[in-house]
Amino acid sequence: MSNSPPKQRVRALFFDLDGTLVDSFADLTTAVNLTRQSYGLALLPLAQVKRHVGNGVEHLVRQTVEVPPKHRAEALDRFLAH
Repeated sequence: MSNSPPKQRVRALFFDLDGTLVDSFADLTTAVNLTRQSYGLALLPLAQVKRHVGNGVEHLVRQTVEVPPKHRAEALDRFLAH
């Protein structure tokens, strides 16, 4: 008889794809720029967007889409839609 715990079935598995398994910087830059464009802001180069990736999506949008604080939630929603 074994003393090992009973086997449990894995129900979910999560990956943090960005920068680990997938290079999504171009896609993130596109989403940032579409969001910026919706506010009449100039487009940003990939290198500038890339500097803000890695601290969460809210940080990314806050640093790359310059809107007043009252519009930040809306900007985040627009970004996520892209």
